[in-house]
Amino acid sequence: EEEAKKELAKREEEAKKEAKAQGLEQGEMRKLITQVCKKLQKGKSVAEIAEELEEGEERIFEICQAAAETKPAYQEDEIYIIWKNISLHSSDNRIK
Repeated sequence: EEEAKKELAKREEEAKKEAKAQGLEQGEMRKLITQVCKKLQKGKSVAEIAEELEEGEERIFEICQAAAETKPAYQEDEIYIIWKNISLHSSDNRIK
């Protein structure tokens, strides 16, 4: 029984760490989306944005695809959801 309690506590701690990491990753992605949207509004290209933000063109292109669906308002919460779907599908395609 004591071992089961220790194992449960260990799993709970791992779940907390994972949730925190996911939250940080989501926050970083939302910040990147905000930056990309600002640059899109200035008329910058995918290549220019990628270079200025020191990000891969593929990632910036995916964000721009998602942003285009919410244009002209560039609703960042919606862009994040759309980007996640685009990103998941492109990951699936790379695996195949």
